[in-house]
Amino acid sequence: MNKKQWISSILAAAVLSSPIIMPTKGSAAASFIDIDGSYAKKAIVELFDQGIVTGVGESKFYPTSNITRQDFAIILAKTLKLDVSNPPALPTFLDVPTSNYAYSYVEAAVKAGLIKGTGSNLFGTGQNLSRQDMVVMFVRALGVNPTGKAGTLQFADSSQIADYSKDFIAAAVEYGLITGYNNFFNPDAKVDRQAVALVASKFLKFKENGNTEQPASTPTAQPSKEPVTVPTPVVGGSSSSQSEHSSNSDTNAPMVESTKFEA
Repeated sequence: MNKKQWISSILAAAVLSSPIIMPTKGSAAASFIDIDGSYAKKAIVELFDQGIVTGVGESKFYPTSNITRQDFAIILAKTLKLDVSNPPALPTFLDVPTSNYAYSYVEAAVKAGLIKGTGSNLFGTGQNLSRQDMVVMFVRALGVNPTGKAGTLQFADSSQIADYSKDFIAAAVEYGLITGYNNFFNPDAKVDRQAVALVASKFLKFKENGNTEQPASTPTAQPSKEPVTVPTPVVGGSSSSQSEHSSNSDTNAPMVESTKFEA
């Protein structure tokens, strides 16, 4: 073996015996190039590390993009660690067939009693989630009884909140999931990805405490640090108001904009 071959053999052995350093989930989330200015950056990284949220492509999260009802169902199911391994053979909703990418997650959330659809056997696939609907589903997932709490609402736009969601929103204020902005809740505003991440993070912290946290004795709507914005949607259609006042629908609870939430 000549000198060059000997050196090559030594270098090859060194490379093969060296540890291979792979990027971690945390480092990948932190490397999203579009979340540095997001108020929910910490929550986004935390949820990414837990496999609850993912990026769009390899380097972006699109924090201000609207979220659709089916994508929220995925996040909700992952947050609660619902069993999605054995979905039913027949779909619950006409617009979420078994071929839909969110089928198993939607059905798991239905089974858990968190999602009821928008009426007429429809789930509302493609519709962007509203703030009040997001809150409804998160509060259902908390397992607390919100009945009768609507009387504590003090938002300036409380009269614009759908009746089906008032108790849930009041409970969300009590337990620190939301605060509103400048005394407004903006119930029909569409939820963006960063808002969902922030509320999901607060939800997890509440659940980690075993639901033993005491609610505020006098819940008040405090202005949040985040601006109220209606981001330009990347996917999904416009939200329909057709069944928003149905007591058995989710359009009474599509999604709450997490930009409005503070612990």
